Amino acid sequence: MHMHRILKRMLLTFSAMTRRKPRMTGTTTIWQTRQQRPPLSPLPAIPTRPAIVPAVANPDPRPVQKRRRLDEPVLVTRARKAAAAAAARQAGLREVQKILKSEKRVLELAGGHNGLLSKRLRSVESTLQLMLAGQKQGMMSASKIAVLAHGFSATSGLRLVRSWTQSWVRNRAIPASQRGHHSKVFSIFDDPAVCEAVCVYVQSNKWAMVPGKLKRLVGNELDPKTAREYVQHITKTEMPAGLREYIKTTLLPKLQLKRTGNGFLLSTMRHVLIREGFTFTLHKKAVYYDGHERPGCGRRPYGAFYSSDGSYTTAHH
Repeated sequence: MHMHRILKRMLLTFSAMTRRKPRMTGTTTIWQTRQQRPPLSPLPAIPTRPAIVPAVANPDPRPVQKRRRLDEPVLVTRARKAAAAAAARQAGLREVQKILKSEKRVLELAGGHNGLLSKRLRSVESTLQLMLAGQKQGMMSASKIAVLAHGFSATSGLRLVRSWTQSWVRNRAIPASQRGHHSKVFSIFDDPAVCEAVCVYVQSNKWAMVPGKLKRLVGNELDPKTAREYVQHITKTEMPAGLREYIKTTLLPKLQLKRTGNGFLLSTMRHVLIREGFTFTLHKKAVYYDGHERPGCGRRPYGAFYSSDGSYTTAHH
């Protein structure tokens, strides 16, 4: 009896699960079954516009060609250009070797055999040799080897060597250095009027801190040891310091210039004196410190000084 009730309850539950539930719409119950669904109406057709094609004036009746016929095959053109480039590099190599072997031409370069320009020309020569002889390296690999061989930078030097080589092959342009040739670099000592004023001031002996002692030195009244010490003092300290003060207080205001930074160093003043031809040497029995005061001396146009017998002295360290 108990089992009969359980089976009956299971059958009722299964029938309730399979039965469709009605969807309530207001007060009307609608049973949606496949038989009761209304047939779907077809969608209305959407009218389409005709495509507007632009009119082409005088269309070309010939078909478009996918390839064009060259006057010369590509491989032949490449081979001809490669041969011309190799011939130009070979001519450039002969020219740079001729310059490096010529003693006169090398001495005309700044620094001579061991100068910067000679070093750059040798790097150009090495690059061209590696590109033409032996395994015929490319520009990149040849420039790398040349940079390592001649001690240039592995990054910036690599680009510079390639640019020097190309400039030499095309225009025979020597890779000149721009050090000290910038447009903003200008020294007041490049002005001839300033150089003349410096020479006049040094010859006037107004730089002397002790004029009496300087007069005794010129008259050979000091003992050799004292004279030697005093000459070293005036050449290293008094003359450069006096010249610096003269430039600071007299020359710069006349030129309407103003001192900037730390001003002029004593070493700069010494270089100016040497460049203008002042030498510190022994003359006769006394200490000779100024080449301008020798009797019969005159100013040469390029900065050296000659005496009445035809000999002249130049600046030296």
